[in-house]
Amino acid sequence: MFGSIRERPVMTEPKICRLFKENVRNLLLANETLGRKFLPAAAFTNYSTIMTGGCRGYAENFMKWPEDLIIGGITKKDGIIQTAEALQTVFMMSSAAEVYERYASSHGESTLARVNWSIENAQSVLTAWQRNFSNLIYDYANNTSENRQVHPMSGTSINDMLEMFSELNPTVMIVGYVLMVFYASFSLCSTDDGGVASGVGLAVCGCILVTISSLAGLGCSMLLGVKFNPTTTQVVPFLSLGLGVDDMFLLLHNYRDIARQYQVDQIGMLLKETGLSALLTSVNNILAFLVGALLPIPALRSFCIQVALVLLLNAITILTIYPALMTFDLARRKRRLLDVFCCIRAPQPKSRLNSRAEPVSPYEKVNSGQMNKNNNSNSVSKSPVGDNEPRKRRCHLTGITVENFLKYIYGPLITRTPVKIGIVVFNLVLVALSIDGVTKISLGLELTDLIPKHTAPYGFLAAREAYFSFFPFSAVLKGPMDIPHKQRLIRDYRSAIGEIDYVIRHDGQPSEKYWLSMMTEWLVSLQQKFDEDWQKGYINRSGVISTLVSNDAKLAYKLLCNQGDILDCGRVSNFICNFSLEFL
Repeated sequence: MFGSIRERPVMTEPKICRLFKENVRNLLLANETLGRKFLPAAAFTNYSTIMTGGCRGYAENFMKWPEDLIIGGITKKDGIIQTAEALQTVFMMSSAAEVYERYASSHGESTLARVNWSIENAQSVLTAWQRNFSNLIYDYANNTSENRQVHPMSGTSINDMLEMFSELNPTVMIVGYVLMVFYASFSLCSTDDGGVASGVGLAVCGCILVTISSLAGLGCSMLLGVKFNPTTTQVVPFLSLGLGVDDMFLLLHNYRDIARQYQVDQIGMLLKETGLSALLTSVNNILAFLVGALLPIPALRSFCIQVALVLLLNAITILTIYPALMTFDLARRKRRLLDVFCCIRAPQPKSRLNSRAEPVSPYEKVNSGQMNKNNNSNSVSKSPVGDNEPRKRRCHLTGITVENFLKYIYGPLITRTPVKIGIVVFNLVLVALSIDGVTKISLGLELTDLIPKHTAPYGFLAAREAYFSFFPFSAVLKGPMDIPHKQRLIRDYRSAIGEIDYVIRHDGQPSEKYWLSMMTEWLVSLQQKFDEDWQKGYINRSGVISTLVSNDAKLAYKLLCNQGDILDCGRVSNFICNFSLEFL
């Protein structure tokens, strides 16, 4: 058990064997007399008859395997199995305490002292053995056939898989956050006013604030004792980033307009117009996840609590720290410094320079006309005052920004009548498909939905769902109950469960034994041992009189003498003859 597992060498067969092995095998199987000389006895075993109705393991009194538990995808003829597509084998392992006691009693104290033998070390040995056994079967050289595949899974497989996916993948995190920063920077980048009106710096700072607040939220959840799980490392960071930047974009969208329209108290006006909307959005999201925390599933409850804490800190950060950063950006705008490159000053716009050199009153601007080519001083140009405005708009098209795309391409496109009709028809089709899909929803969450494909546990669970769609359940008796006098009622309750159509049965009873039946069998075995030793004279009413008496007989004698707090061995002879243990 403490040694390493050796991989079995791959056996190569000559080419002539590969060519004729099937023909030779069929010939030997057709001639039983000849076949028994060369083939093993198992080649002539009628497994279809043996497996029909289930079979027994090497411990026949305990390992009684019903047919539905070990064989899947079967076809029968006259009640006999003809073909099967799947076979399930279960290996029962000892517990850590049993392994510890076994080696503690069979090895010297000096040997165990060197390895610091304990129950924890025994559990580590069992875990390592299960993991190595599963890997050995999964990576076995001959486990590559399309017609036959072995899917191993041990008690450590799911735990190892969950532990692996509970670890944070820094590469995925960095790529996701870099893409978000790139998108925010691209959407807020602008060349208006020589680059002064651009918001790339605020976008980058906002993403950084959301990241820091998300980490702070996860830290608070850890301090509160909320357990981490795969959803914490795989879902929460990206969900918090997506929901956190929502308020940031909402503030930035109005910030650019307010910075152009107002000259004083811009941040106050921004929070007045947009702060309430951002606050209500965050509160709504937080309350939604807090309601989800009421779910009875621990993993989902932890997930909802963690997201709620992260969103709470995101809201506080965006509504307090982010406006403070905007004041620095306003100071940059007033000093006409470029976005991001704050050490470079942008040139003054031409319109402002012209207005300073040749000031023109609005009255003069309206009444000043352009002379036409025929020198008619009284004629005024028929072009409107803003004749050069379309040119400016056409010039704006040269700047590839999200704002220009929405303003000059997407906006005019969706206002056309054919596009409107197409949008309405498309949404009606979506509604119809949604209604049809709702009627076909199947509730449930399988383990295969949580485990990646192309792994050993996924192959095992997928095969089990396809061929062995069963699951264990327990019926627990609760409340005050007089069990000694209600044994018959408990037995009837157990039998009623066994009569359900979808309960797997063996010999007309549920396949798994329960505590009362096992205790009854144990007491009957003690009584039988006691009767045997009584007949042999190894024990009498006064107690043990021979060293040959069995331990079971000794225990039975003590139980017979025991009446709670009183010892009365005088009633021992009353339980010797005509004894039968029945349900009361």
